Amino acid sequence: MSQPVPVWAGAVLADGRLALDARGLFKGYLARLKGQRVTVTVKKAGRAKSRSQTGYLWGVLYPVIAEELGYREYETAEVHDAFMREIVGLRPEPNPLQLRCSLATMTHEEVSSYIEDVRHLALTKFGIVTPDAEKVEAA
Repeated sequence: MSQPVPVWAGAVLADGRLALDARGLFKGYLARLKGQRVTVTVKKAGRAKSRSQTGYLWGVLYPVIAEELGYREYETAEVHDAFMREIVGLRPEPNPLQLRCSLATMTHEEVSSYIEDVRHLALTKFGIVTPDAEKVEAA
């Protein structure tokens, strides 16, 4: 079984140098790969999803949809699973267990798009109108 590949965060400084977080751990990891070919990918970090996004999903959208479709309050996880499978899909291969993608790996922008898609699917497929995030009051 292959080991997970670590990911390092950092910043590109004004002079173009790369400043990595946890540089000591990075150097230790590189030492283990001495003499081997590697692939390096650098991409702009995405903004992490917010607590208000996940709160809106789990505290408003999923419960409203679950109630409208006749599911119990404790079945919102199943509603989440069904919407994730329908909208985002499965993890890439190899995926013998057919696991779906996860919110945990999604950026702020991707979650925003997902929320729009959930609201759109709820309306077009089930006729469920969901409240806007700005018009929802915390319980």
